[in-house]
Formats: sequence, structure tokens, C-alpha cells
Amino acid sequence: MKIVQEDPAPIESKIQDVPQSLIKIVEKLLNKKPEYRFQTGKELATALRSVVHEIDEKQQHINDTNILPLRIKWTAIMAGVVSIAMILGSYLVYQKQVDAMIELALDSGGSLAEFIAIESAEAVLIQDWVAIETFVHEIKERQQISYLRILDHNKVLRASTSVEEVGQTLSSDAPMQLLRENEGIVISEGELNGEMVFDFQAPLVFQNKNIGKIQLGLSQTPLIAAADLTFYTMLGLLVAVVLTVAIVAYLLATGITVPMKILRRAITHVQHGNYGYRIKKERNDELGLLFVEYNRMAEALLNEKEEAQQMDQAIPLSIEPNEDKTNQTPPQDNKQITALNEEGLPPPEEDIDDATRIMQPKVGK
Repeated sequence: MKIVQEDPAPIESKIQDVPQSLIKIVEKLLNKKPEYRFQTGKELATALRSVVHEIDEKQQHINDTNILPLRIKWTAIMAGVVSIAMILGSYLVYQKQVDAMIELALDSGGSLAEFIAIESAEAVLIQDWVAIETFVHEIKERQQISYLRILDHNKVLRASTSVEEVGQTLSSDAPMQLLRENEGIVISEGELNGEMVFDFQAPLVFQNKNIGKIQLGLSQTPLIAAADLTFYTMLGLLVAVVLTVAIVAYLLATGITVPMKILRRAITHVQHGNYGYRIKKERNDELGLLFVEYNRMAEALLNEKEEAQQMDQAIPLSIEPNEDKTNQTPPQDNKQITALNEEGLPPPEEDIDDATRIMQPKVGK
């Protein structure tokens, strides 16, 4: 009587993490009023099947969170491969371009130093210092140079872009890193007044006699600016290409993973016995052929299920009892009956009513 009079304890107090749909089914089964319970087993089976489907979807969602999605994996792989290729390519291009610009700067600076040495050699020989100073200032106005010095054979500055240096003896050269020496022209690089410069030293020669030398300094600032511009241009190109590839890879992977989700959902329906579910999405590719094959498989399974149900209905629910043959007289052999007639004996009794039986007359002795 307790189950009829008292309400059962809530399921949540006994077991945690029970789906609400399953709790409602149990409560409906334990309802005190029969009209509020499940009326047929089919109705209960349908409700339980939906609960199983809900639990499977929840577990599937948990499994999906534990894996790395294919679209993320493909996007990361493609972006990584393209980034590595672009970085290596950009580095090689950048280095080649910087090396080419440096070589061009060194060649042009060496040619300019040689030109200045040739043009000023005669004036230095005759010690026309006014002409030398005028020539130096003209070079400074026309060319972007850091400094220009002309020294005689005693290392005395006879002309310079810095007027305060004129007349001083150049004790020692500033520390420079030697780059190369070609046809008497020494090319070095170093830092001067906070900027990197190329230093060119060319001898002053008149009739194969060394009468002095010149020092020409070219700033590396324009070269560095050009190199930076190249670097940032290559970096922007790298970012643009990687983003483009990543977006395209993501879209392509999404175009594959979405049909895979549709097919997985359809397989889940088949797993729960719902053979009537069909994939209605049409595609003109291999995935579309896969959808068609799934629909054919589901149709075949549905037909087999219907045929099995029809066969179950065709089998009789009960077998009729066999006729009672205990009172039946086995049939007599024809030869036995003929032999009895010849002897004048009556044939064996058959199923004839006693009231209608004809008795043989008695013969007197």
C-alpha cells in the first residue's frame, strides 16, 4: 500500500546527473492515476528511444570537445606550411636585395672617389688650395655625402666639408671595418656621429707619383631605409598571403566537415532504428554520392524491416488441436474381408447404429 499512498523519493536525491527526460518518464510510470501513465508499450519505447538519443547527442558533444576539429587542424597546417615557405622565401629575397643595394652603393661610391681623385690631382700638385676647396663645396652641394677630405702627401687636410678641419694634420684614421680593396681604393664601414657610413679612400696620383689621398664618406641611412621598406613590404605580403591561405583552408575544411556532420547525424538515426531518416541535401561531388548511398542503404534496411514485420504477422498466433482419432476403427484390409465372406461369416462390425443393424436368421439343426 505504500507505493499507492506515498510519493517516491526524487531521483536526484539518489543519483546525480540523470537526464530530465528520463526523470519525467520514471515519474510518469509511477503516477498514481493510470490514465496519466503510458498507455502502450510502444509509447514507452518511443520515449525511451528519445532519451537514448539525447544521451548519445550529449556524449557526442563531449567527444567533439575533446578532439581538434578538422577545419582548425587543416587551417593551422596550411598556414604553418605557407608561413614557413614565405618566411624562407622572403628572407632570401630580402638578403639578396640588400646585398645588391650594398654592392651598388659600393660601386657608385668607389667610382665617385676615383673621379674626385682624378679631378683634384693636378690642383693638389700645383697647391691650388682655393680651387680644391671650391671643388669640394661643389661636390657637397651636388652629392649626398657625409664628408669629403683631401690631404696632401704630408697628411695635412687641404680641403674638407668641415671648414674647421682645414689645415690640421690627420693623425690617425677613425676605426673602420675593412670591406674590400680594389685597384688602390680602400672601402670600409663604420659609425660616425651616430650613423653608419661607407668610407672610401683613394690615392692622388700624378704621373705614377703619390701626392696625397682623398676620403669620401657616404651615409648608409638611405640604404637602411630602402632595406626597411623592403622588409616591411615583404612582411605585409607574408601576412596577406598567410591570411588568405588560412581563410581558404578554413572554408574548404568547413565544406567537408559540415557534410560529415550531416552524415554522422544520419548514421545516428540508423543506430537508433530510425530507418526512415533521409539526407535531403544534394551535392554534385563525391560527398553527394555518399549521401545517395546512405539513402539507398536506409531504404534497404527499411524494406527488410517491413518484410520481417509482414512475415511475423503471417505466422498463426496459435496452432489448432489435432483431431481425436482414438475412437476411429482402423480400416480393414480388403483381402481379410473377402476371406470372411467366403467362409460365411459376417464382416467386422462398422460404425452402424444398433437400431438399424440387420441380424442374420438362425438355421435349425
